[in-house]
Amino acid sequence: MTSNWRPEGAPDASLVLDPASRVTHGCYTTFLLIFAILTNGAAWPAAMKLGVRLRESQESASGQIGSWAFGLFLLPFLALGIWLIWQTICSFATQWYPVPRIELGEVVRAEGGIRAGSKFPVRWTFEERAGLFRSLSVSVVGLEEVQTLRGTDLVTERSVFHRNLLIEGATSFRQGLVTVSIPQDAMPSFQARHNRIAWMLRMEGVPRVRFWPMMVREFVMIVEAASNS
Repeated sequence: MTSNWRPEGAPDASLVLDPASRVTHGCYTTFLLIFAILTNGAAWPAAMKLGVRLRESQESASGQIGSWAFGLFLLPFLALGIWLIWQTICSFATQWYPVPRIELGEVVRAEGGIRAGSKFPVRWTFEERAGLFRSLSVSVVGLEEVQTLRGTDLVTERSVFHRNLLIEGATSFRQGLVTVSIPQDAMPSFQARHNRIAWMLRMEGVPRVRFWPMMVREFVMIVEAASNS
């Protein structure tokens, strides 16, 4: 059974779009932190004990081979622990990336959403920390999310069925203006128990610091079916 879906923070009468909720990202960061603590808390003490054992060992050659084999077994877990620490730091840092203000111009509005086939201007403004990024890309994305049960795990799959790149690699982007077109035959936004259709204005910023994670900000747009009249 499907129903019209209005995500938290979605615009009603206002023409200012709010960013998608950060709750999910915060949960992901917390999961990474816990997993990093558990992995490193198990792998590194075992590696240090093994090092002491090898340094002070009076074992036979066969015993030392077994110890070295165990050390090789630990290497992937040590590498995973380091990678998890880095991912946790990056995930935490991205939560402090700036959030631009997004304003929609005059749009053809349906009840509770933007009517399919509409064409309207969108203005953005970075009020702070825009200098963290080298370039910016802006696109309109339509995506489908489907949840499937695999064994005992509920897996969410995302597939993009529409992408319109409006700006790519802009280097002057503290303020900007683009024109957004919603296709006439656009699938309207909705959510069911295990799947949803969502339309978003996506902004992707490339940071100046090499190897630092990209900024991704998504602003939900509620799209309604085109009028038959």
